[in-house]
Amino acid sequence: MPIPDFVVDLRALVGTHANGDLASYLDLTFACTWLDGEPFVADDESTAVGWFESDALPTPLMKSSRERIAHAMAYRAHPENGTWFARPQPLSGRDGQKVS
Repeated sequence: MPIPDFVVDLRALVGTHANGDLASYLDLTFACTWLDGEPFVADDESTAVGWFESDALPTPLMKSSRERIAHAMAYRAHPENGTWFARPQPLSGRDGQKVS
């Protein structure tokens, strides 16, 4: 079971999906401490979970995931610098292309 330690990354995403739906999302990334138990897939959005060293992350890894991991590591090294914030960004598809 993880316990959140702090928010390391906060970003807003806005745009229009291909079907015309307007959307806005607020993404929060937490750095956590794992207390006990084994990690497991909890829904149908994931096929596997695992622990990785920061220099041996799986590939491919989305740019936003790499950024969030970097922000978590930077926060752990220098918490006095605070949480990373981003101004609203356009929505992007999994391949990095703008959705709208």
